[in-house]
Amino acid sequence: MEDVKFKEEIIEFQLGNSSQIIDTIIDRLDTDLLKLREQEIGNKITVNSNDPVDFVAYRIKAMMEKFMKGARSERAGNMSELIELNEVAEQVRDYLNLPHRYSGYTQDLKDNWKDVSDWLKNTSYPPEELWSLIEHFDSLDVKVDKAREQIKEYLMPFVIEALEYALTKVDVSRSIKEVVKYINRAWATKYWNLQMKEQGVTRKTINGIVTYVSKHERWDSPEHMILGDVEVKRFTFTEENVERFFNKNQKQMVRDIITIINNDITNDYRDDYTVLADGLITLNKRAFAKRFGLNESNFKHKLKRIQDRIVKAEEILKQEFKLNLDKYLEELRKQDEIDRQNNSGSKWIHSPF
Repeated sequence: MEDVKFKEEIIEFQLGNSSQIIDTIIDRLDTDLLKLREQEIGNKITVNSNDPVDFVAYRIKAMMEKFMKGARSERAGNMSELIELNEVAEQVRDYLNLPHRYSGYTQDLKDNWKDVSDWLKNTSYPPEELWSLIEHFDSLDVKVDKAREQIKEYLMPFVIEALEYALTKVDVSRSIKEVVKYINRAWATKYWNLQMKEQGVTRKTINGIVTYVSKHERWDSPEHMILGDVEVKRFTFTEENVERFFNKNQKQMVRDIITIINNDITNDYRDDYTVLADGLITLNKRAFAKRFGLNESNFKHKLKRIQDRIVKAEEILKQEFKLNLDKYLEELRKQDEIDRQNNSGSKWIHSPF
């Protein structure tokens, strides 16, 4: 859209004659705006376009995508399957001279399935196993797409209201660059204010520091309360892991903490807990120390020792996963060598591993 046309449609909106500018910007969200993204020196992101609508739509879509990432949780718990899929897929692409794709992409494999299947039949990796993985992740992708649509449907009223606010306030007598800059800033401010209001978040200034406090309180999980700031991908609080990685006293303490918290959640007992600024309810170490008949420093020390054990357990589990994967791949290579010798009289196609 030309600069003059852009300003004319804003004026029509401000006069109450037309909402076409709103429709134009919202429709632009459904296009591939990422192709316009450019990276400049100093990590400054720019949009390679002469259309002011693109600049406004890009800002909105970038903000929405931060929420859309939540849809990826539909794929959680499938890391080992994803690693296997990617490992096989990349080897297949190498052989078939297909472009490398992002993690979990399968459309090119399905489009060339006959060639893929024929090749895998000459290896020890069964084609039906790869097809099963493809179907599994295709079903997850359907869930991800559905989740994205639900998130978009939830966000759109806030997007439009904030956009209406920004377009009403902007001074179109300024340069097109200033108009776009103002719209983006005004939209973002209004959008976040609407989001905070919806989520029950209030803005407070305490000792000169701006703090956002949530009125919507929710329980943290017992396991995460024990983990604290420790981040894990492999370790979980299964009975097997508790028995394996903790000493006798730590096992009992972990089990007791989880049992106590689960009971408190069931009974909505919050006296021994702290509510964080984002509304998350987590354990109060001083209060829990009393429940365990310990002083606060002793309780913190014991909890820290448990967390240290978890960090070590995480490393062990990562190493074991890698060793198991390497062992599996080595077995496939050996089997491929046997197959190669048995089929020495026929054309051999390299193993996907």
